[in-house]
Amino acid sequence: MSRGLNQTFKGIINSEYIMPALFVKASFSSELRIWSGHGEAYISGTRYDGAGELLSVGTVQENSDLGTSGLTVSLSGCDNQIVNAMRDEEFQGNELIVYLGVLSDVGGVRTVAATTTFFKGFMDNATYVQNGETITIQISVENHFARLSRTNTRLYTAKDQKNVFPNDLGLDYIESIAEQKLVWGE
Repeated sequence: MSRGLNQTFKGIINSEYIMPALFVKASFSSELRIWSGHGEAYISGTRYDGAGELLSVGTVQENSDLGTSGLTVSLSGCDNQIVNAMRDEEFQGNELIVYLGVLSDVGGVRTVAATTTFFKGFMDNATYVQNGETITIQISVENHFARLSRTNTRLYTAKDQKNVFPNDLGLDYIESIAEQKLVWGE
């Protein structure tokens, strides 16, 4: 699947020297924004905290048939507070976006020159791997297209609609319309 890159991004990646970086934005109860470098980085005024080598983003398999490939995002060196907060969090189904960014160095100051969306999907589950004193959290993320292959369990009856929207009367007359006999042309 080809992606549309803006002219700024194309110009930067065609230059002689580039400094690529990955930025991850995950929707938890408070939004998590981290990037693959050190220190702080800003994209359109939004701060991303540096995770350096502790952040790892898996590979993405692109399918021409709109297949559903996923992605794994790992954060190493987590202490017990982070792990406990993750275990208590209801994050499944929340959005996670990975941006590919290009940094520029102007006068010794690194700034984010351009970004493009690398992967966008929904967080599925988390795996915790303990190595000595540190814990690695691996979050699997499924592509948006994965939701298209799920079976819809809604019945679209008046009763089913009122379970979701109690004051909605939109489907109250469906049964009478379905049994209606219409005579065309007399």
